[in-house]
Amino acid sequence: MDARAYVESHAREFIDDLKQWLAIPSISADPEHHDDVRRSAEWLAAHLSTIGFPVAEVWGTAPDGLPAVFAEWPASNSKAPKVLIYGHHDVQPVDPLGEWDSPPFEPAERGGQLYARGASDDKGQVLFHSLGIRACLAVSRAAAPPVTIKLIIEGEEESGSEHFAELLGHHKDRLACDVIVVSDTSMWAADVPSMCTGMRGLASAEVTLTGPVRDLHSGAFGGGVPNPLHAMAALLDGLHDDAGRVTLPRFYDRVLPLSSEERELFAKLPFDEQDWLTEAGQSGAASGEAGFTTLERIWARPTAEVNGMWGGHTGPGGKTIIPAAAHAKVSFRLVSDQDPSDILTSFSEYVRARTPAGLTATVTVQPAVRPSHSPITGAAVKAGRRAMERAFGREVLFTKEGGSGPEADLADILGAPLVFVAVGLDSDRAHAPNERIDLSLLLRGAEVSAYLWEELATAGSDLT
Repeated sequence: MDARAYVESHAREFIDDLKQWLAIPSISADPEHHDDVRRSAEWLAAHLSTIGFPVAEVWGTAPDGLPAVFAEWPASNSKAPKVLIYGHHDVQPVDPLGEWDSPPFEPAERGGQLYARGASDDKGQVLFHSLGIRACLAVSRAAAPPVTIKLIIEGEEESGSEHFAELLGHHKDRLACDVIVVSDTSMWAADVPSMCTGMRGLASAEVTLTGPVRDLHSGAFGGGVPNPLHAMAALLDGLHDDAGRVTLPRFYDRVLPLSSEERELFAKLPFDEQDWLTEAGQSGAASGEAGFTTLERIWARPTAEVNGMWGGHTGPGGKTIIPAAAHAKVSFRLVSDQDPSDILTSFSEYVRARTPAGLTATVTVQPAVRPSHSPITGAAVKAGRRAMERAFGREVLFTKEGGSGPEADLADILGAPLVFVAVGLDSDRAHAPNERIDLSLLLRGAEVSAYLWEELATAGSDLT
């Protein structure tokens, strides 16, 4: 029996197991569901023990944190590579509930899709590894996998991974690995398999410009004192030059440029810009940094965005004042090798330099997320690509993602490269009502997983 035949013959059992897990409403952002997050962790640990993992444990985080699951299945060869799978078992809230076609925690199969909160993000993509590992063992008729397989499945990803870096540091020795496999992203399309090779980071801040201690009459004082809203508008307008480049000092000093090969592979993707604009809220035109395609801008170039601006009178009717203060929220999507703290320092310098005399600027920074990057020339990515091509039977292309996650912490704290292996789709409606996953793709993911351990074992010492 080959891996595909094994996966197909055990598909019903696998789907029924997944439905059990999806029925647990493990919403980490809602304190009323924290007990459910703990139940979800216990379910996964028990499942992994049942399929053969010698070690499967629920790990607590901080006193007020939510649990992660750790599991380990050592290879028979102690010198074999050690591979860590990362994912998460917590899920997004389900509001607005009225927009769901079936209850979000009563998994339903319709038209080859499985509908439930967490089906794609991320329980389905975590669990396909359990079937893939069993398929690998069945085909090889071995009692242990060809590489040591570990899992760290966290319970706070959908609420900011607040305690995850601390957890990684505390258990660094037990989590030690040569490669980190991430199954929490998506492919380009069902018929265009692809691998993510990086995720943008995030830095954000709020700016307040204050002037007079109270609002002033614009007739008596207008034109004689600085207006905080005028100054804020100018400050925000100056964030970009005419070519769409961000003007903060040192902003591009550490940007990792795209290689010519990456740009060529991006160009192979069947991207229809007009369709994309329609999906982007029926936006009227593409724009951004000159010299780059739309995909390159949203995946591999850093940005500065104004998220909100307010101040003065915003109610009905007129009120002729010089407002006492103006406020704005800004965020920066970052790429390798940018550091969020450097960018926020640069932004603070920019604000101070652009604040007119007579006004006071206050910059309040928010928690940041670092970008991650996986070189397409790395042995781990090549192994992952071979596994995907074996399962899909066609060329696997590369993408990046504009979102953010804890991947950079994983890579930095554990000192291992990342390889993104996933079969979700952007159309899976993750974070939205009627989240779903294509069951045929989920089973194909299990087949990829079965091949992945062989490919990583073959790569051996090239992984480090």
